[in-house]
Amino acid sequence: MAAPATRPERAPTAAELIDSFVRRSPLARCFPIFHSAQGAYLRFKSPWSGRERTVLDLNQNAGCAIFGHSPPDAVGALHACLAARTPMRLPLARCEAAEELSDVLLRNSGLGPRFQAVLGLHSGAEAIDQALALALCAPRPGGALHPAPAGGPPLMLVLLEGSFHGNCTRAAFSASAVFRAHPRREALCDFEAAYLAPDASAAQVEAAFARHDAGEAAVVAVVLEARQHFARFAALQPRTAAALQAAAARRGVPVVLDEIWSGVYRTGPFLALTAQAEEATEEAAVAGAAGTAAPPLLLPSAVVVAKGLSVGLCKHAALLVRDDLLPPAAAAPRPAAPCALACSAALACLAAAPPAAVAAKARRLERRVRELAAARAATLLPVVGRGFSYEFELRATSELQPEWCAVSMPHACPMHAPCVPMHATCTPHARHMHTRCACLVATVCLLHLLWWQGVFLLPRPLRRPRRYHAELSLDADEAQLLHLFAALDATARLAATLTALLWPLAFATRLFATLRHAPATPA
Repeated sequence: MAAPATRPERAPTAAELIDSFVRRSPLARCFPIFHSAQGAYLRFKSPWSGRERTVLDLNQNAGCAIFGHSPPDAVGALHACLAARTPMRLPLARCEAAEELSDVLLRNSGLGPRFQAVLGLHSGAEAIDQALALALCAPRPGGALHPAPAGGPPLMLVLLEGSFHGNCTRAAFSASAVFRAHPRREALCDFEAAYLAPDASAAQVEAAFARHDAGEAAVVAVVLEARQHFARFAALQPRTAAALQAAAARRGVPVVLDEIWSGVYRTGPFLALTAQAEEATEEAAVAGAAGTAAPPLLLPSAVVVAKGLSVGLCKHAALLVRDDLLPPAAAAPRPAAPCALACSAALACLAAAPPAAVAAKARRLERRVRELAAARAATLLPVVGRGFSYEFELRATSELQPEWCAVSMPHACPMHAPCVPMHATCTPHARHMHTRCACLVATVCLLHLLWWQGVFLLPRPLRRPRRYHAELSLDADEAQLLHLFAALDATARLAATLTALLWPLAFATRLFATLRHAPATPA
């Protein structure tokens, strides 16, 4: 007699997995599980008290909700789209919202009539992949890189240090089905890279193309961020941009501008590229060159826009491409039909945020943020950032570093004055001790901000500098700024107390390491 067939076990649902995590993981006691969001605020139920809590969301998942959570314009557009029975993601259906969104993106970007908008992309990583696919197929001196001859040189990119791509060298060619199914996917995933500082000189820029010029590698594209925040806030300097543009143009290499984070008003203008042009003009005026043309800036072949375009509701990205990079039909992979819901939501939010009005508010906001930060110079380092994004670092946390101990120890203990260059003899164990102390203080401060002060920031506690990002929404007001700085004040006092408690341990560790490795004194 045959044994009865056993029913396969049902896979747990997402809700069941979250419930299991909340019951079993200690992390659920440290970090809340949010259940609703509106505007700039998140709500959750405290696992400690069972009460409903509200926090000011300045994390925004790294800036995806610049229009706020569940923006009314987007929600209304979604209802209208569904009520109209708009066909969704059909290749032969016409999406009027997508056509209008393309026009708005091109108009707001100011890139000119030679650009087209490619929609239907789900993420910034997929849009980067798409841009690099076009760069591979683009005509250039010596012929396109795809299809490549057997035994051809390896592919490489020119990247900026400190940018997302400069920190994650495998970030490109990672997400889309285009390259997962590409015949050269192994070579594409293991590409090489040349790295440049955002303020690199013209000679350093030329050196980055040395292997390309020698035929040892083929540069697919130059991938840049006009404003970067991954490792630290930094801006691509105009003269470096001009040198990169000239070097790429001479070699027929496309320039891909990554505005995934900085685009859609994050730094004030619709694109950070516009802010860079404004700063170059101001720099020329300050230098006494009024009436003189600003240094030539980037003329990208493609611009990637993503995070803010999702309007906090759905993953959505766009690629703004110059027409000479777009191939004939079927010559290169193209994305699927755009999603009518995503295009409708993005279009409604952009229509309610005129670029001139947003830029004016960004300037007022920046002045106010700097005023509030200057009044707290004793506890905060100078604020970095512009527009709707800022970086804060607590003085107490920044001082808990090996270099600080090397300078401070002679003042605390004059008898050890010969040990001033102690950082030179610092052991890995001593450095790790200071790093652990700094991480501990930064993490405790993050939890204090979240649970006690009701502010959710974007943390970077595990690497130096130990700082926090505040990603403001377009409707940020005076009350939110005062809430943020009051929270930073209280957290700075906590960080100072923790640093004072940990300083003896850091001092003893450094002193022990110095004495242990000091050269023996002859009798």
